[in-house]
Formats: sequence, structure tokens, C-alpha cells
Amino acid sequence: MANDIFAKYPPATWDVAGQSVTFQVETLQETGGNRLVQWERPYRDGAKLDDTGSRAKGWTLSAIFYLGGSEPGIDPDQYPDALNKLLASFDEHETGTLTLPTRGPVRCRAESYNRVETSAERDVARVTLTFLADNEDNTTAASFTAPSARSVVRQQVEAATFWAQQQGAWSGDLSSLTEFAAELEGLINSPFEAMDQIEAKAKAIDSACERVENAFTGASSRVPAPLNRLLGLPPAVATLRGLRALRDTSRRAASDALSSLPRIVTKTFPTPKNLVGLSGELGQPFEQLLKINSGLDPLLIPPGTPVRVFG
Repeated sequence: MANDIFAKYPPATWDVAGQSVTFQVETLQETGGNRLVQWERPYRDGAKLDDTGSRAKGWTLSAIFYLGGSEPGIDPDQYPDALNKLLASFDEHETGTLTLPTRGPVRCRAESYNRVETSAERDVARVTLTFLADNEDNTTAASFTAPSARSVVRQQVEAATFWAQQQGAWSGDLSSLTEFAAELEGLINSPFEAMDQIEAKAKAIDSACERVENAFTGASSRVPAPLNRLLGLPPAVATLRGLRALRDTSRRAASDALSSLPRIVTKTFPTPKNLVGLSGELGQPFEQLLKINSGLDPLLIPPGTPVRVFG
């Protein structure tokens, strides 16, 4: 029996937590695939597919442990010592290295096992082992970082617009979002040159998204009933989800861009001021004060007017 097994497969080895077990393999099965999301639309055959990445690869091995083996590299006391050691390694809860006969070494975790022993076969156990690939060793912090507006805001606008068009719903604010998103990305690339404009543009995106959401959800009485009924369809969830993601991303991007700059505070003065005089009083560059107060007359600032200065 053992000779037939090893004629097909060399031994497999499982290394985890400083322990190693080599065992014979009878069968080896590998599973894998892609995580595909299907978006079905009314009155249209088929579905739009989004590929969200690969599924975790898995390996299922059937192994036989018996007493008194003589194969090279195999512990002759496989049963029960090596078997118990192998199954005890499932409690380590660590990523290990599984060396497969046909695959070589792979980084994975032990998921499950099934052990069968019968009275008809003494000193023999048949075991089914399942392992799953673990990519945590290669995962970087960037994999968990929320997307920034600099890289994805326009893509989010396009996605939300796409789903709205598929539902037959449209709003003039959706067309404005593309322009707002492009302008916001441009401003973020040079935050010190457009401090006041970054916040304003992010708020414009947020307001436009809110108006579209209100139209879709029927919060506005001016929206015709047929448009509201369209949102009962499942694809409406994708549109609203995209709008919410866009609002969050644009607000976060504006906050991140401004957080890298000197702290800005708002002050008022009881007497008339001008930016040239304030620059001298506060010891702050006139050019920078002008950039963060683009809406003010630099030569005459009435009493009580909010003025942005560096804290």
C-alpha cells in the first residue's frame, strides 16, 4: 500500500511554531477561484461582473498514518506519535509552511482535519487535512488604508453616475460632480496654494451628493414619482452607496490635505485692519495670509470680520 502511494507522491511536510511533521500523501486536492460580484439589471440579459480579487487557495490532503513504516524521511512511529503531533499543531493558530508534493512550499494555516480509525485496521489511521493559503505575510499597511480623493474621487463619481444611468435616473448635480472632483484633485496637489478653496470644493461635492440622495430617496417633493419608484430596484443601493463613499472620501481628503499645513485659526479685530498690517503685527508672511483669505479685501478689513491666520 505504501509503495503505491509513494510511487505517485513524495512526502508532504508541515512546519509551524518550530515543529515539523513529515507524512505520506494519498490524494491531494487544490481549490481556488475569483471573487466575482454579479450585478443584474432589469430587462437586460446576463449580468455585469466586478472582479474583487482571488479567493484564498485551499489544499485538502488525504494521508495514512501507520506503525512500522520504512520509507525515507518518514518517522517509523507515524502512528500514533507523528499523527498526534500533527493534529496538535492545529491548535497553534499560526501561519506555517506546508510543503506539498506537487506544489512545493506554500504559506498557509491549518483549517480542519478529519481522523478515522477502524477496528478492522489496527495501528492505522486515515486523515483528511485542509489548509488555506495565508497572504498576511505579504500584506502591507497600504492594503488597509482608506482610499484618498487624490486617487479615487473621480472613479467614485463615474461609478455613481454609471449606476444612476442604468436605473434611468438623472440629476443635473451628477454632471457637476465630475467637474467638482477634478477641481478638488487639482487643489489637493498644491494645498498651500489653495487652502480656502479645498474646503469649499469638498463642501460643494458633499452638497451636490446630498441633493442627489434627496432626489433619489424622495426627500424632495419636486421629484416625480416614477423616479422614486426606480429606487426600489436593487441597483439603487449601488448608486446611494457610491454617493456616500464619495462624500466621505472628499471630506477626508480635504481634512488630510489641510492637516499637513500649519494650523489655521479664525480671529476678529475690534478696529479696521489690512493684511499688510496684520502681517507685521503677527509676524506672518503676507503672501500666505493672502492665500488663506482670498475672499477678503487685503487693504480694508472692517471691524469684526473673521480673518484666518496661522495659529
